[in-house]
Amino acid sequence: DHMDEEQGEDKVWIRGNNTAQWVQIFDFDPALSPNGIFQQVTGLDIDNVLGNASPPQDVSATFQIKFGQKDNSFTPGDGISIDDISIISLSEAVSCIAPSELTVDFVASSLTELSWTENGSAVAWQIILGNIGFDTTGTTPVSVGTNPYTWTGLCHNNSYDWYVRADCGGGDYSSWTGPHNFTTPDNSGDILPFTEDWESSSGTLQTNGLIYSGICYSWKFETDNPSEGRVRWGTDAYLPYAGSGAITFDKFPNDGDFATNAAILTIDLSAFSTDDIEMDFWWTDHADEDQPDDKVWIRGNNSLQWVEIYDFDPASSADGTFQHVSGLDIDFILSNASPPQEAGAAFQVKFGQKDNSFTPGDGISVDDITIDAISTDKSAYFNGSPGNDELFIYSHNGWLYLVCNEDLMDKFIDIQLIDIFGKTIINTELPPGNKRSLYVGSKGNYFVVKVILKSKVITKKVYIN
Repeated sequence: DHMDEEQGEDKVWIRGNNTAQWVQIFDFDPALSPNGIFQQVTGLDIDNVLGNASPPQDVSATFQIKFGQKDNSFTPGDGISIDDISIISLSEAVSCIAPSELTVDFVASSLTELSWTENGSAVAWQIILGNIGFDTTGTTPVSVGTNPYTWTGLCHNNSYDWYVRADCGGGDYSSWTGPHNFTTPDNSGDILPFTEDWESSSGTLQTNGLIYSGICYSWKFETDNPSEGRVRWGTDAYLPYAGSGAITFDKFPNDGDFATNAAILTIDLSAFSTDDIEMDFWWTDHADEDQPDDKVWIRGNNSLQWVEIYDFDPASSADGTFQHVSGLDIDFILSNASPPQEAGAAFQVKFGQKDNSFTPGDGISVDDITIDAISTDKSAYFNGSPGNDELFIYSHNGWLYLVCNEDLMDKFIDIQLIDIFGKTIINTELPPGNKRSLYVGSKGNYFVVKVILKSKVITKKVYIN
């Protein structure tokens, strides 16, 4: 109280419904409360007080509580303040009490330590966590056995809500406590390199929906033929390049019509908007016919126009044999779009496939997708000296020059020049000797040079000056 004088209306009343008689359950006595010092009132037995009323009452859909106060002045010379009102069932109070005092003791860009006060004897709990304001219905709780608990897989510079409840065993849970919120720091520079090897999750979808999400990224599936367009990932995929996982698109069953499928990656690349960003992956087809939707597209964010970056050409891929696509220049493709784009917080890649049947008679598999920021020093290509490198590549006035050390002079087989779309534009044998020159033209562009040796392949990126 705030120097409040005791009045007949300084009380708390309850009634079972909004037409029943009020029944007193507590009397505010200013003499018991030093001014401005809160005191806790606990254990007010609502159903017992109502049951002993005359006539007896029961709680109902319009149960009411009335907090009353009367006096002749204002704070701090009069008045009453009330806070933290809770109503719980007697069964919960006896068997499973809700936790309280949720705190976040440590927050990093991708993890945080969550803790709470256990008010009963529970040794297990459940947590739900999502973006601030998320819909808790349908969210699967995470069961934990420690307090505090370290939650991983968070995205940088993002705000989250979380809730916790006690698990008292035997299907007995407390009510949820929360939300409590926190924000992770901005550490977007740690996102790249990004690698998706499809080894951490498996599943199959034949409808639009989330494939899965990770730290600051997510994969979703879209098809224009729900229940027949199909994506399989992880160990469910038809064929991996390496390990046991990949992602495979096809249509099942084969009943005469087509399905256009796509897996869309959304990832925050805002910290790399001015960097040289490249993408690599491995892919193969399974007797897939060439369709206009067998492509890879990118866009700077999820509201911009898609821009093609690669064309899956089944004719260039032996069925079931993976081929490597490397050096796809994301930032260059985006900057040359109309209108120009740049990689942002909701940058997206779309792997598309369309056909009318299923593996092994149709379909495409993709594996080991990598996106990375490449540091390219253009000046390094103009001094014309191999130095300590076994193979030195440089350019001048539209010409591409290769200089090797003596150890490689008799080991050349051929050379491939790959443009920013991943297409091989030059594929030629190399004569003996330690120097080779090719006229490229296309000054001001990047190319990937792949030198095929007897024992290995050397891949380097070059800027055509």
